[in-house]
Amino acid sequence: MSSIHRAFLVALPAGLCALLALACSKPNSEPAPSTSSSTTGAPALPSGTPTDQNQATNVDPKTAPPPPSAGMSMGEIFGSEANRPAGAIKTEDVVDAFTKAGATVRDQKQHLGSSFKARYCMGVKTGEDIHISICEYDNEKIAEEGKETSAKLFAKVPNRTLHRNGQTTLTMRLGQNTPADQVLAKKLVEAFNGLKSPPPAPAPKK
Repeated sequence: MSSIHRAFLVALPAGLCALLALACSKPNSEPAPSTSSSTTGAPALPSGTPTDQNQATNVDPKTAPPPPSAGMSMGEIFGSEANRPAGAIKTEDVVDAFTKAGATVRDQKQHLGSSFKARYCMGVKTGEDIHISICEYDNEKIAEEGKETSAKLFAKVPNRTLHRNGQTTLTMRLGQNTPADQVLAKKLVEAFNGLKSPPPAPAPKK
């Protein structure tokens, strides 16, 4: 086994759980209502949040694509991913929209994005038990590919929805799935969809 493969296998459990939100936590036994008509996917859990590796809900981490930075430490990966893409709705703007919609956002932390081609991802919590991931991508095509890959790998994980606005994706899971969180989740999706992408960066002068 190469050193790169060993490094990836060490980083994958924490990074994959962080990126795909609660896939490694105990799922709720209640049926999953849809907060919108968007594709059901797997939201990301903020980095450092405790997870239960024995509750993987029919997901085999070996099927996830290795990140291109597999030979790097997690600190180096996070530093590299802090180089934000142009043209994407920023995570800070999404969080600000959530606050204006009446949500109290907490536990805001960067988490691994490269496993699903994201340039930068941020995890937050809100409501009674809503776990959210916001990811920025280089372009809309890659954002859609990352969204579809996440949705397919974690389609059986309940209470998760995945949405895209331009180069930015929003992944959400309702942990307790309470009526109050269902109402709040709908408001947050509407706030996210109402954001406008920034203008493209000007072409470099020749």
